[in-house]
Amino acid sequence: MSTLTAWWENLTRRVGEHAILLALLSSQLIANLGLLPGLYFVQINAEIDPLRLRQAVSFLLFTLVIGYGILIATVLFLTRHARARLRVFAERGEPGEPSSEEARAWEEITSIGWKYALAAGTVMFFINTLPLLVYENLVLRLSYEQIVYGLIGALIVAGGGLVLNTALFELFLSPVRKVLTPRSFEAQIASFRGLSFQMRFLVLLLTVTLVSVALVAPIGYRQTYRVLFEAASSIQVLQELQARSLGVAVAALLLGLGLAFVVSRSLNLSLRGLLDTVEKVEAGNWSERAPVAGADDVGKFAIYFNRMLERLEYLQKNLEQEVTRRTTQWRATLQVTQAVSSILDPDQLMEQVVRLISEQFGYYYVAIFLIDESGEWAELKHATGEAGRLLRQQGHRLPVAGKSMVGAAIRLRQARIALDVGAEAVRFDNPLLPYTRSEIALPLMVGGEVLGALDAQSTQEAAFSEADIETLQAMANQVAIALQNARLFREMQQSLQELRALQRQYVRQGWSDLLRAGEIRWEAGEASPQAPSVVRIPLPLREEVVGEISLQGDLEWGDEEKEWLETLASQAALALESARLLEESARRAELERIATQIVQRTRSTLETQTILRTAARELQRLLRLPEVVLHFGPPPQRQK
Repeated sequence: MSTLTAWWENLTRRVGEHAILLALLSSQLIANLGLLPGLYFVQINAEIDPLRLRQAVSFLLFTLVIGYGILIATVLFLTRHARARLRVFAERGEPGEPSSEEARAWEEITSIGWKYALAAGTVMFFINTLPLLVYENLVLRLSYEQIVYGLIGALIVAGGGLVLNTALFELFLSPVRKVLTPRSFEAQIASFRGLSFQMRFLVLLLTVTLVSVALVAPIGYRQTYRVLFEAASSIQVLQELQARSLGVAVAALLLGLGLAFVVSRSLNLSLRGLLDTVEKVEAGNWSERAPVAGADDVGKFAIYFNRMLERLEYLQKNLEQEVTRRTTQWRATLQVTQAVSSILDPDQLMEQVVRLISEQFGYYYVAIFLIDESGEWAELKHATGEAGRLLRQQGHRLPVAGKSMVGAAIRLRQARIALDVGAEAVRFDNPLLPYTRSEIALPLMVGGEVLGALDAQSTQEAAFSEADIETLQAMANQVAIALQNARLFREMQQSLQELRALQRQYVRQGWSDLLRAGEIRWEAGEASPQAPSVVRIPLPLREEVVGEISLQGDLEWGDEEKEWLETLASQAALALESARLLEESARRAELERIATQIVQRTRSTLETQTILRTAARELQRLLRLPEVVLHFGPPPQRQK
């Protein structure tokens, strides 16, 4: 059966606009089988002679031809927009761009079933049934009972044939509905005009019940009438009743089976399409959509099911994009963190940060501004691209109090975001960046101090989401901390260099004072001018050389021996420095003691002459000097 369905769909695609007419003619041809129970009923109950029966059947076929012609014209008129889109589909392979014609075609193809049923019922009543009754009465001169039986037969034909014709027409239109299904959910659901499945099921049951009653009840009435008024043999009547009832029951059963098969087939096609779609979606194909094969509740369910799939696919794609975006942000944050923790040079750090943000987030311009010493200007330190290079060469800077996003971010100490730069009043329009559509400026803050701002610009509108803002602000905070640490490290390095310079000066001055009386030299052994090798090892002390060790001998000095000697020289220099400091400390302590004794002795009197005499005598005695002179006044002139 699936092969037959596929064949019918392919045929529909090939014939294009004629698919609707083909479906209608096929359904009418098969539905003509519904004439047989009605003709059989008339024959066995009305007892019309063969000649009149042939005349009645001929007249009925004539009216049926007229009625079918009217129905065909009606269907073609009611589906003119649908046929136009089918014609485009046959020519191009697709039904055309979405438009108002798409909605009209969809409304026509989903409502044609019940519209055709109303038209067919009207045509059968006014074109087939009423003219047939008039013909039987005026031309054929049938009796009252024969006319009644003819009317019942016409109702059987109308009921069975109409329902079967409509159900088959709906079934054969399934491929057409697949082609004409609008692309948007709104158009599908707004223009959907199909009947509910409950209504279809009720019509089916009512038709089968009425046809069965119309077939069976008159037979019983006819045979009862024969027994009572025509004195027919009861055995003969019973046999005829059994035979006719059996034939009528078979006809009603076949009609019911046909109607049930057509309706169940239509329902099965719709459910099969849904199940196939569910299986493909479960396998991971989120782009699959269920065909809207029926113009009933199942078809409407397929529309809503497709809408759900569209939303799930959209959410999945957004989720995947968000995961990718978050991964990119996490990677960029990690790289910035690594740069912050490993780079101590501020210039190198800022250059690395703007490059990473530009590459990972896709912004075409990223810059870092720092506040100058006056606090009035934000100076550009590093930026990406050719525009950044030119701006740095020009010494680009922005006033903190001016109308710029960088200045506003520094001044207000909060992020400034322009998702559409054309609508942003507080912004500096840089002629070197003409493609900017959105911009964000974030302050570089450490504690309560603002160091500058991080500025990023994109060629897309609304390029900065909430996640981007949070990530960039976290990066800005890390950069601010790193810049502060780099500045403190630079200041510490400068202080350390100054301290080292003072230490070298102190060591140089101390050893200069010590060696003022002459060099200090120690020797072991006797120097020989014929010594095969001489090794000189400097004595380093705080980056100053205070002496050297000179070794002579007939040994060959390798790298290990020289390294050992250098270590020994370093230790010897430290030991000498310790001894010098100890000696200097002892000398200073002695001088402090002498000064203390002199002060104590001079405090015993208040006379100037006595104080001077006591101080001179104590200085001579304690320092063991041959003469001490204390002079107050202008310094005496020295003789040249």
